[in-house]
Order: sequence, then structure tokens, then C-alpha cells
Amino acid sequence: MRRQATLRLLGLCLGVLACASVAGQEERPIEVLNAETLEGLSLPDGRKVRKLLGNVQLKQDSTILYCDSAYQYEDANMVRAMSRVRIVSPGDEGREVVIRADRIDYDGKPRIAELYDHIVLEDSTRRLYTDRMTYYRSEGRAVYWDGGRLVDDENVLTSRRGTYLTRPRLARFNDQAVLTAPKYNLYADSMHYQTRDKRAIFVTHTEIYGKGRGRRTLMTDRGYYLTRAREALLYQNAYYRDTSYTITGDTLFFADTLGYGWARCSVRMVDRDTSFAVFGEWATFQ
Repeated sequence: MRRQATLRLLGLCLGVLACASVAGQEERPIEVLNAETLEGLSLPDGRKVRKLLGNVQLKQDSTILYCDSAYQYEDANMVRAMSRVRIVSPGDEGREVVIRADRIDYDGKPRIAELYDHIVLEDSTRRLYTDRMTYYRSEGRAVYWDGGRLVDDENVLTSRRGTYLTRPRLARFNDQAVLTAPKYNLYADSMHYQTRDKRAIFVTHTEIYGKGRGRRTLMTDRGYYLTRAREALLYQNAYYRDTSYTITGDTLFFADTLGYGWARCSVRMVDRDTSFAVFGEWATFQ
């Protein structure tokens, strides 16, 4: 009985320490590193405000906010930054994540920034453009819901709503998602994109249309497409069509660089010129 009570007490103490640690982190103030002028103001409701002008630099943890002017609400640990606003945060693997906007309202307690107009999130070779964004700094998560465009060195992805995660380097696109790749265009209501290996992951019905002479078309409800390797794996309601064949199956793979593919399980291959159909459990095609 005494052992159980001791364990409960130890657990309670650890819980209190953990809560105190989190609370201490949440209450860390926003520091002023630089400003050409600083003026203290008192609002009618009694709140204290600092008005900062000229080469303003503010810091919380390892993140620095730059702007031309800002209002710092000391009691609430909040900042409104305006004109040439830039947030610089450390990313993984030694890189930096930089977000630019015309205006930012930053709440230092939950570490959430509301960004407005001409927003650009820069993460290595990727750029995310939108005009309205919420950035959860502790999670490295950016959310937009009024149209966004992600551009990397090969592809362009657009959607009406989306989420970009800086740490796992994953983007989620919802509502009219379009991926424009060098050889194909992809269309879906929702799509995920792993920026590290340029993998488009299909979570809803997706249509892929080839460019150029091949005029290949692929459709599926689940699967992925590697835009750099130009390889597709489709494994739900898989469909393939080119100038010669129409092929369906439970699972379908196609390597565009090799001009080679295979299908398996409930395969149906139709010659488009003669309408001759072949059925089986395995097929390869070129």
C-alpha cells in the first residue's frame, strides 16, 4: 500500500514538474532586440503598448521577427508587426524557414501567427504563396484556406485549402488540388505531397494526364506518383490508357521513363483499335 502511494506521489510530482515546464515555456516573453525608436503607450482599457519603429527586431526562443514597425502588447505577450515583415525560424537539418508577409499578428503564448497579404513561406527550395495563413510555430505547421500555391524546383501545386508541415516536409492539399509536373498534370479533390522525394500521394479519386505524344491517362482512388522518377503505383480502381490500350486492374504500376508497366488482379486489357479484350490476373505492357 505504501509502495503504491509512493508511486502515485512520484507520478504526481513529475506531472506537476511537466506542467510547470510547459507553462514556463508558454509564458516566455517576446524580447525587443532592436528598434530605432520606442514609445510607451497606455490604451483606454489600461493595457500597456510599446510602439516600435525602424529596423525592428523581436525574438522569442530561437525565432526572430523583423519588420519596419510594430505594436507590442506587453501584458498579453502579443505583437502586431507591419511592413516588410519576416519571421525566421530554425528548421531541421540546419536549414531556416522564412515567412514574409505585409502584416502579422503574433500571440507569444500559444506561439501562433496570423499572417495577411503577399505571404511567402520559404523552406529550402520550396516556396508557398498565399494571402491568408495561420502559422503554428511550435509545430512548424502553416494552414491556408483561401487559395495557395507551392512551387519547388520541378513542380507547382495549387489548391483552395491546404497545410504545409516544415518538419516532416509534407504538404496536404484540399479542394481543387492540381499538381503540374514536367510530364504530367494531376487533378484531385485532395492530395498529399512529400517534398523530400517529390511524391504525390492520392487519398481521393485522382486523374493524371500526360503531356506530349504519348497522351497517357491514369486514374485511381489510392496510390502515389513520384514526379522526379516519373513512376506511378495505383492500387484502388486503377486505370491506364494510351494510344494503343486501355487497362484496368486492382493494382497497376507504370514507369514512364522506361515506357513499361504491369497490372495484376482482375486485369482487363482492351486494344483501342480493334476492341479486342483480354482478361487475366497479370499483364505487362509497353
